[in-house]
Amino acid sequence: MANFPPRPYFAPPDHLTIPQLVFDYEHPTRPARPAGVPCLIDDETGRSVNLEELRARTNGFAAWLQNVYKLGVDDVVALSSPNHVDYGPVCWGVHETGGIVAAMSPSLTPNEIEHQFRIANPKLIIAHPLTIKNIQAALSHLPSITADIIVIGVSHAEAGLRTLDQVLDEASRQNLVVRRFRLSAGASRSKMAFLCFSSGTTGKPKAVALSHYNIVVAVVQLATAQGVNDHRLSRDQARFRVGDVSTGVLPFFHIYGLAVNLHFNLYSGLTTVVTAVFNFEKMLSNIVRYKISTLLIVPPQATLLVKHPAVKSYDLSHIHCLALAAAALSPEVSTEILKKWPHIHLGQGYGLTETTGGVTMWPVQPKCGRFGTAGAILPAGEVKVVKLDGTEADLKKGETGELLVRGPYVALGYYKDAEATEKTFLPGGWLASGDEVTLTEDGLLVIVDRIKEIIKVKGFQVSPNELEGHLLSHPDIADTGVVGVQDDYAGELPVAFVVLKEGAKQRTKGNVLAEEELKMEVMKHVSDAKSKYKWLKEVFIIPAIPRNPSGKILRRVLRDDLKAGRYTITKARL
Repeated sequence: MANFPPRPYFAPPDHLTIPQLVFDYEHPTRPARPAGVPCLIDDETGRSVNLEELRARTNGFAAWLQNVYKLGVDDVVALSSPNHVDYGPVCWGVHETGGIVAAMSPSLTPNEIEHQFRIANPKLIIAHPLTIKNIQAALSHLPSITADIIVIGVSHAEAGLRTLDQVLDEASRQNLVVRRFRLSAGASRSKMAFLCFSSGTTGKPKAVALSHYNIVVAVVQLATAQGVNDHRLSRDQARFRVGDVSTGVLPFFHIYGLAVNLHFNLYSGLTTVVTAVFNFEKMLSNIVRYKISTLLIVPPQATLLVKHPAVKSYDLSHIHCLALAAAALSPEVSTEILKKWPHIHLGQGYGLTETTGGVTMWPVQPKCGRFGTAGAILPAGEVKVVKLDGTEADLKKGETGELLVRGPYVALGYYKDAEATEKTFLPGGWLASGDEVTLTEDGLLVIVDRIKEIIKVKGFQVSPNELEGHLLSHPDIADTGVVGVQDDYAGELPVAFVVLKEGAKQRTKGNVLAEEELKMEVMKHVSDAKSKYKWLKEVFIIPAIPRNPSGKILRRVLRDDLKAGRYTITKARL
């Protein structure tokens, strides 16, 4: 097989808005989309949406926002919806007016929505029917937020709420025209486009402020590194090919789904089968029904491909590419995948919400990324590894340290949180990743451990501090520490170690049934208040939480105890 040097990276101009990238921008890595290749397919109805329909719906929504709702530059629109074919037009319509989209998980509880609304202070809310009840419950505690709600995903709405279709019809009947928001040279780097919520060890999610240029660069650098539109590559060598059909199961509010599954796929000429709620057997059925050849998924979903018995019932022989991110895929699962599909492109990338997704990706050649690595550094950025104490003394090859990242895809900071921004966004433009890594001799990234101790559940971030704070509100808990435990299908799941108050100790002492009832009560205390991916897998009652002299929880000790088998997960809760 012939080997080709990577195509040179040509930085996009820094006046582009995201809608300009989607609809108008031409670049050597941007292929022409043939007229018969749709951008999106609704997996439920089979409805195809082409580029001109996306443009028309974007323009119509922008015109209504500007002329009727009077949305202003830098006003925030909250978007709370599962994946939908109108997710993009809603975002881009807001951007065409100069507004900012706060992309929120549709699974948030009212308390979690209230926290995010307090940060974002939206002027308008776009909500799916599945999320309206919780949103209204949150708004009942926020009298200062008077935002209207527009419903996405239905042709009519109850309780007097307008739908997106009604808004678009109104814009069409009145012949409304949008005065498109445009940026001067350099302004795309600082103009906010998205607020994406990311957990941190300091507690509740923070709003990561992403600029228009962050998204633009993230897309263009990935297309460059992956050889999109590189005519030197044969069809078999090419990884992301015009007309190929991709899964759309990654949540669009998550940075992997937003930057790659939505924007990169559109840019690269792929068709995305949009799925609102992930179900593994439904994904298998869609792969067959829509001839999906490109799978953009997370490692727990890849594990299902080799372990779930339903796979045998589907012909998946046409899969061409399996691209993974958000967590590490084990070499064992990688080996099993290649046994089933030896011809495919298989590998991983690494990124953060704060880096607009990709920092690394496995190169377009060879087809398979090296097991245990997260790929090579993407062309727009640079990295360095420093000692865990923050000093920059040279590390020897193979030594581990914290990964620092710099580049035009690094976010603007944490919205309305100067203290957290100062801790993560360092002088000189460097971002502290919070990940302990090493670099191989040939420059591939290996993730060793998580310094920030974030738990990754199916690619979603769970803050131990957030759960610990909530657990301490339980009347029987005196102290607690939360860590992640490995899980074949979720990647990790949170478990809680708790120290009981004296009364609870006496009540459960020597009483196995009472102790088990208390554990279940503690788990319900979390499940009643938090999104499902934050629910506890297990509760362990221990005499004391290990801490250092300054009082910091020694979570590594708790993780090591789990790995050593000193605590056992209750089988009934597996």
